[in-house]
Order: sequence, then structure tokens, then C-alpha cells
Amino acid sequence: MTTSNGVDQTNKEILEARIKRFVSSAVIGVIVVIIIFGSFGTVGAGERGVFLQFGAVKDKVFGEGL
Repeated sequence: MTTSNGVDQTNKEILEARIKRFVSSAVIGVIVVIIIFGSFGTVGAGERGVFLQFGAVKDKVFGEGL
């Protein structure tokens, strides 16, 4: 059974739109995960950590640990 060219084109456009939506959602998800995991750090034993916000030093100092 063959379908008309218009129906095939519509199905192709729908598939392309779904693929674009999936890829853009995946890219956004990866960026969010990178930002979340980049927000944490570990302060080594015997060291002190300084809190930075957008590169500016804040008054908060962290002791060793997570």
C-alpha cells in the first residue's frame, strides 16, 4: 500500500521535529548536570576553602571535608 507524497512529507516533518526536540532536551539536560556537579567541591585535609560567587570572594570560609 502506497501513500501520497503529502502524507509521507508530513510524517517526515513530524519525525524531524521530534528528533530536534529530543536532541535539544538532551543538550539542556547535559548542561544542567554539568552545572549541578560543578557546584560542589572537596576541601583537602589540613586546608581551608574560600567561597567564591561569580569569581568574587565571599566572607564564608570552609573547613576540611565535603
